[in-house]
Amino acid sequence: VVGTPTRKWLTYAPRLLTLADSDSFRLHMLTGTSGEVNHSLVVKQVNADNTLTTLTTQLLDIGTDPVAAFSVAVGPADLAAYITLPERYRVWLIDSEDDIASEVFEVIVDTKCKEVRRPLAWLSKLGGVDLYTFTGREIETSKATRTTIRKPMGRGTGYDWSERGNTSSPGSTFLLSSAPLNAATRAWIARDLGQATVSALKLSATQVTPIVLTSDSHLAANTGGLGKPLTIEYRRGTDNLVQQA
Repeated sequence: VVGTPTRKWLTYAPRLLTLADSDSFRLHMLTGTSGEVNHSLVVKQVNADNTLTTLTTQLLDIGTDPVAAFSVAVGPADLAAYITLPERYRVWLIDSEDDIASEVFEVIVDTKCKEVRRPLAWLSKLGGVDLYTFTGREIETSKATRTTIRKPMGRGTGYDWSERGNTSSPGSTFLLSSAPLNAATRAWIARDLGQATVSALKLSATQVTPIVLTSDSHLAANTGGLGKPLTIEYRRGTDNLVQQA
C-alpha cells in the first residue's frame, strides 16, 4: 500500500517492540511511482501519562535521483547520538504538510543487564532486513569427524610408499534461548527468522557472519498466547572449516 496516510513499513515486526539501548533497527519502505520522497522522520517521547513530547524532526535526505526504496535507522543505538534516549518513544513519517504519512513504530528501551546478547538479522519476506537481539542463555557444542587418508607416492620409481594424513571436519553448533517473549514478538521471530533463507549474526560493530539455522521447527503461537523463551539452534558460517594435515 503506497500513499498517505498508510504507507507500510517492510517488516513483519510488531509495531511495538522492546529493544536494548545498544540495539540498532532499520525501517524500510517503498517510495511512490515517481520515486521521490519529501518526508521527515519524527521522534517523540511517550510520557508516563501517555502524552507525547517531540524529541527531533529530521528531513529525509535520500539524494536527488528517484529511488525505489529507502531505509531509516530508528533503533536506540542509532538515535543515541542525536537525542537523549527516553524509556519509550514513537517514530513515524510526516509529509510536507505535517500530516502523518506512515505507520507508527513504537520502541520500549530495555536497559536491564542480560546474560548474553546475540543480534540476529535476516531478510524479511517483504524485502527489508529485520533485526532482533536474543538475550538469554547460549550453549555451544563442538564436535569433529576425523578421517585418515593415504596418498600413494613415487609409484614405479622404487619408492612405493604412502603418505598418511588426517582430515578434521568440525561441526560446531549453538543453542540459543531468548528472554520470555510476548505473543506478537514470538510469532514474528518464529515465522520470519525461522523461514528466512538469508540470516546473519552481528559479532561486533564491524563484523558480521552468516548463520544457518539447524532447527527446522519453532513454536510460533497458540490460542492462549505465549510468554515463554524461544530456542533456536544454528551454526556460524565462519566455523566448520575442514583442516588437513
